[in-house]
This record gives sequence, C-alpha cells and structure tokens, in this order.
Amino acid sequence: MKALITSTLSALLTTISLVAAEPAANERPAEEPAVTGQEKSFEAALPGKYQILTSEKNGHPSDKAEFEGMVVEITKDKIVTSNRDRQEVHAATYKIDETQMPAHITMVSVLERDRGLKAKGLIAIEQHQGKDRVKLIYTLPDGKIMPTEFKTLDGQVMVVLQKIEAVRTAAEDALLERR
Repeated sequence: MKALITSTLSALLTTISLVAAEPAANERPAEEPAVTGQEKSFEAALPGKYQILTSEKNGHPSDKAEFEGMVVEITKDKIVTSNRDRQEVHAATYKIDETQMPAHITMVSVLERDRGLKAKGLIAIEQHQGKDRVKLIYTLPDGKIMPTEFKTLDGQVMVVLQKIEAVRTAAEDALLERR
C-alpha cells in the first residue's frame, strides 16, 4: 500500500512539474516580447505618402488652399511635409508611445530654422473605405496644453491624412503641363 501511494504521488508530482514547465498555448516565451495589434498597425501601416484631407488650427478649420497639393511622407522614424512645389516645409523625427490610448507622439524638428523644437500630441490610424487615414493632433511650440482628444484648442494643430498611391515630382508635373 505504501509503495502504491509513493508511486502515485511520484507520478502526480512529475505530471505537475511537466505541465508547469510547458507554456500555455496562448503564452509567448519570456524572451519574445508580445506585440499588440496597435503596435503592429503603426509599424506596418504608418509608413507611406499621404495627402492632407482636412486641417484645423487653434480650434478652427483651415482654408483648403493652405494645404491643397501638399504631401506628407512618413517613414519608420521621420515625417516630412512638402508643399505643392515639392519643397520641404516641415520635417521631424518622431517616436510613438503605444502604451497610451490613443497613442502619443513626440516630434522633434530637423529643419534648420526649427531644429530641436518639440511638438507632442496624439496619433491614430483608421480605415476609411479601404484606405488608411491618419489623425494627428499636436501642440505648436508655443502651445501650452497637450491634446487629450482629436479636437484642437489654442496652440494646437490637427490634420487628417489619407494614404496615396504615388506622387509626381515637380519635374514630372512640369512635363505634364507642357503636354
């Protein structure tokens, strides 16, 4: 009887230790960081070229003529805005904090005239009729209030960007105009 209890107890302890040593089907190994859907969507979906659909500053919509024809190109670590003549008018490196909801963004200007100026804000990616749209709201350098929602206050700018397929260069634009 004592041998039966000892062997049963030994088998039970072995089973418990084996189960404890195996990760559950939905767990990742400790050395492999978990990736949330939002992290994956920013990293995979954000890079590209965009047109500005709408712009708002200091609580008021911007005139479409101010941003029409502008292109915003986002890479894995930089945002560059070019005017309709394809000249850079804004350029900044950026970092996104995806632990916040909505995600927070910090941009640091790299253009000579504004080098080092920081702007903080919120960023979100949405799908609209099968196309990626980016909502970005941020404080201007003189802005005092960090945005808490996608609605501007004094010292804040918001843009809604839609991904575009291809952008012609100024030389290509000139060639098409001559035809």
